[in-house]
Amino acid sequence: RLYLEPEALKCLAEDRLISALSATSNSDKGRWYEEALCLVFSQVAWLSVDEHAYRNASEEIDLLIGSHAVGHVAGLVGGAIVIATAKNESHATGSQTVKYLKEQMANRKGRCKLGFLCSASTISSDAHKEILRGTQSGDAVIVPVDRAALSRLIASPEDLTTNVERLIRAAIAE
Repeated sequence: RLYLEPEALKCLAEDRLISALSATSNSDKGRWYEEALCLVFSQVAWLSVDEHAYRNASEEIDLLIGSHAVGHVAGLVGGAIVIATAKNESHATGSQTVKYLKEQMANRKGRCKLGFLCSASTISSDAHKEILRGTQSGDAVIVPVDRAALSRLIASPEDLTTNVERLIRAAIAE
């Protein structure tokens, strides 16, 4: 919950991503990748990263994020809780991860309408189909954030809030 100058955010997030690539254990790779996501999401004006690696009796949530949005952005977000799942795998993130994210969102009993599917590589076509299948009812929005999208967010830290809002609008428009 600290404000970072744009260049500091860029430097710290890129450092975490490099550490994720060079880590030897899967747990270290995942931790560094999740830390990069925490840095990015914590600097969006209307978000706060409340929990990282949150665990309860039945699930583990990579990032549990609070939304403090107002106005039109609050309408896009739709609830006070946002969940991000992080997959730091070399292969494309699949539909099973989307299903798990939907379940995590549903478990928040109407307080979570926005989720971020974050992949250190790419997101499979099956995962995109599953995202579309679940968002047609209008109850939830899942925003795909692959490596390229995350890199674009980090490359323009001064426009981070606006660019995250664009990703949400694009997910809604699909």
